[in-house]
Amino acid sequence: MHFALSILEVEEAKWEALLGKSPSWRTNAIRVIRHKAYQVARKRVQTALHRLLPK
Repeated sequence: MHFALSILEVEEAKWEALLGKSPSWRTNAIRVIRHKAYQVARKRVQTALHRLLPK
């Protein structure tokens, strides 16, 4: 789970660096959607990881 979390963080950072860089509005919109999808996935993995850890 920690490995998956680190991969998602790297991918999220990659897409964040590309936000708004393209002259095409469609490309920028797709990049925003992908960035948001990686944010949601990272948050879900974090939540699952916290649920697995003992209290």
